Amino acid sequence: MIADPAWTLLSARLALAPVSDADMAELIAFHADERVMRTMRHGPLDEDAARTLIAGYAAAWPARGFGVRTLRLLAGGAFVGICGLWEREDGRGTALRFAIAADAQGRGYAREAAAATLADAFGRLGLARIVAVARQANAPSRRALEAAGFTIESWFENRGEKLALHVATSRS
Repeated sequence: MIADPAWTLLSARLALAPVSDADMAELIAFHADERVMRTMRHGPLDEDAARTLIAGYAAAWPARGFGVRTLRLLAGGAFVGICGLWEREDGRGTALRFAIAADAQGRGYAREAAAATLADAFGRLGLARIVAVARQANAPSRRALEAAGFTIESWFENRGEKLALHVATSRS
């Protein structure tokens, strides 16, 4: 994949770059980490499932012009997580998704990456509405979404869990 330079974002502390095959080994380990993936719908993934998911992340970019990005510190390039946009399978729309490495949680990276991703969605992509879903019990993710500009639109249940549907709209 040849990445469009517009697909890479910079925030105050982070470089957000499209997921690519070069990230595969790092992302396989990341997606297997129970501490990180326990709050994701799919949970921790084995190597084959992670490879399939990561390949889908990479394939989205040339097809749609958006997708999931890796998050790396500007100072030193350390991997701290993922954040990006994807189309929800349940028809709720284009969604923000993020996950932060266990040793990088609690430092505001999710909020920072979410805000940069929203600015790109509303600016370059011209989208009017982005959704995000978080479990009721996942207060850190819900706080990060609210700090990035999302509000709770509704609550719903899935697989016995109460989930918040957060929405952010363009301000133009």
